[in-house]
This record gives sequence, C-alpha cells and structure tokens, in this order.
Amino acid sequence: MICREATQAISQSFDSKLPRLKRLDLAIHTMLCISCRRFQRQMVELHQNFEKLGDEVTSDIMFELPVISRERMTAELKQLPNSAD
Repeated sequence: MICREATQAISQSFDSKLPRLKRLDLAIHTMLCISCRRFQRQMVELHQNFEKLGDEVTSDIMFELPVISRERMTAELKQLPNSAD
C-alpha cells in the first residue's frame, strides 16, 4: 500500500468498515510510515472534536444564513431526484 491509498483508506474507515485485507494493509503501512500514522491520528482527533460539537455547529450555521438563502437552498433540494418531500 502506498501513502495515497493509505490516506484514502483512513478517510473511508470513518464512513464504513474496511474489508479485512485492507485493514491489515493499512495497519502494516501505518506501522512503517510516520506520515500516515500522523495523518491517521489527526483524522481521529478531528473526528472526535466534530462529534463533541454535535448539532451546535449545524444549528448555528443555519441561523446565520439569511432567510432567502435558506429558502433558495430548500427549493433547490426539493428539485433533486429522490428528494424527500
């Protein structure tokens, strides 16, 4: 596994469980590569910090948006295929 593949695998691991072989390759790579090990540690910290913030960030952002922007975004989202009405 090269560093590019390792960073992609690290990012993917937050969205879904990696296949066993990919997890093993990543574990071996991060044992040997200090840069990817640092990237993995930073991603874990970032993920944990976002979890701590929770919905506060989302609600604060939505209140900062002007009403017209929220309405425009809502209208555009409703036009997307498979949108929930």
